[in-house]
Amino acid sequence: MPSSRIERAAPFLLGAGTFVLCVVMFSHWPTEWDSVQLTLGVDRFDIREGSPHPPGYWLYVAAGRVVRALTPLDAHRSLQLLSALAASATVVLVYLVGRQARNRWLGVTAAAVVATSPFLLFYGATAASYSFDALLSVSLLLLALRASPGSRHAVYAAGLLGLGSGLRPSAVIALAPIVLWVFFKSVRSVGQFAAAVGAGVVGLALWMVPMFLEQPGGAGTYIRFSRAFYANGFRVNSFTRYNAAHAAAYTVAAVLPVVPIGVLGLAAWRRRRGAEPAVLLAVSAVFAFGFLALGYFGKAGYVLSYLPAVVLLALLPLASSGRVLRVAAGVLVAVVCVAQLQRFVSAEGVMPKRFNNDGTAWFTETRYGAPYPLTHESIRLTDKDTDALASIEQSFSPYRDVLVFTGGNGGHRFRHACYSMPQFRIHYLREGMDFYRCEDGRMLTEADTVIEVPPGGRAVYVFDSEPAEVAGQPIARETLASGRTVWVTSGEVVLYGPVVREAPVPPFRKHLP
Repeated sequence: MPSSRIERAAPFLLGAGTFVLCVVMFSHWPTEWDSVQLTLGVDRFDIREGSPHPPGYWLYVAAGRVVRALTPLDAHRSLQLLSALAASATVVLVYLVGRQARNRWLGVTAAAVVATSPFLLFYGATAASYSFDALLSVSLLLLALRASPGSRHAVYAAGLLGLGSGLRPSAVIALAPIVLWVFFKSVRSVGQFAAAVGAGVVGLALWMVPMFLEQPGGAGTYIRFSRAFYANGFRVNSFTRYNAAHAAAYTVAAVLPVVPIGVLGLAAWRRRRGAEPAVLLAVSAVFAFGFLALGYFGKAGYVLSYLPAVVLLALLPLASSGRVLRVAAGVLVAVVCVAQLQRFVSAEGVMPKRFNNDGTAWFTETRYGAPYPLTHESIRLTDKDTDALASIEQSFSPYRDVLVFTGGNGGHRFRHACYSMPQFRIHYLREGMDFYRCEDGRMLTEADTVIEVPPGGRAVYVFDSEPAEVAGQPIARETLASGRTVWVTSGEVVLYGPVVREAPVPPFRKHLP
């Protein structure tokens, strides 16, 4: 096959390979707390009950329903399929952006680096909408590069941003500079401006109106709960050193593999032609990172809103360089791709665990995310932990016993237990209170100091490790069939604030007496 045909086929081969790898690495259970909530949202949309959490990601959930209706897949697999498709499409569009910005070489090499990124592969293999951040960002970048005076690209960009915000609402702000770029390049009349704004409004309305209709309590309830959710997140995280360091650490972990390529590119920078692509990529990446670092950086997936732009920017100077530099860059790209694939497929984290907390750099500290467990191993570990938790039903009765999780000591599996064992009443302790209660997968806010246990029942505490507070309490260890240890009490005890107390508890499922 001639080299030109290979280059033309490369992006589609890379996209297909990304899709296949994501599917092969699919988790059995929802991987993250948010993954559980999104999966539950396919069956019942209600942000008051964390089904899913605010702001709802309604379009992603609704698309999952469509996939489930048209295929034999369940809710979880339907969402995973959407994530994998978004990751695959992102790779193809990165190629198109690179080709538009400079040439096919840039498109192919950037697509290869993005396709093998553990960040894209992890969120392409799990129930999460972050891969749509990447897809939306590169779609808008392509429109920005192709826009011309008087063209309709502003209409397309505004409509796409409005619609895409139903998948990732934060995109409205994080990706706004790209849309503004399109406006400045293409809008030349009041009519064009009005048409573009109208397209954005229509894009928003297409998902926002049906979401308000579906949300119990309507728009007022949705706005009230979302406002409280964001207010708490921004109150705790905005303008804090931790949030900025957290965002920077994950960004370093994501882009560190392309740093040698960027350094090599500096040698070719004097040969650049056309500054617009470089400025566009830099502005979009810097603004998105700044918004998240100063506002709220909640998950590793947020990096995907600017990772493709950073990769393209690092490779851009080399796309027009001489043969020697491009060959050297090609070798580096190949090494980077192999290294990234190795980390995702067979490592504990993106960064080797032995570097954790070695004191040489802040991004090696576990509190900022190191070793960045965005790998198949972390997916497998969640499946293993969830299966181990599910064995509780072999030893305890949902008729009488309740399960108790606490934040900071095994509480990160609370929502997984709600999903895998909906027949149990499950409590989550936080801030010295019995904060949440799960019934039939529904997460209800309790915020009191009593864990009610039916007469004759037991409270089953699920810790990662035995806390010092257990000493002197009437609590016994029990080993489940899976080998996991739980701590059980049938008497009145006080742990982490709330007291366990017998009380009449009404059934919440029809099959319970």
